[in-house]
Amino acid sequence: MAQDASVKINGGIGVNLANTITAGGTAQNLFGGNVPKNGYSVINTGTGDLYISEGGTPTIGGSFPKISPGGSAKSQVTESFSNAQVFKIIGATTGQTFIEKYW
Repeated sequence: MAQDASVKINGGIGVNLANTITAGGTAQNLFGGNVPKNGYSVINTGTGDLYISEGGTPTIGGSFPKISPGGSAKSQVTESFSNAQVFKIIGATTGQTFIEKYW
């Protein structure tokens, strides 16, 4: 996971990371295993669908939120995030690219 830069988001400093799916078909942690304190965004810069989970393990094609190529998912933190499991992401192909931001 390569850290690009700290960015100002919603008046605070956030972390902006370029990342890839390390093993296609296997869920991996988002945000370095950290639970975002205020919010997050995941941008799919690859060519295949990605699926994310705010707790639990996502599956390809399952009922988890899908991020299509060029799409994104964004959320502000709610009280339930403080007790959330680690956020995860999955894609079908090794090397699929995405940008993850949390603040």
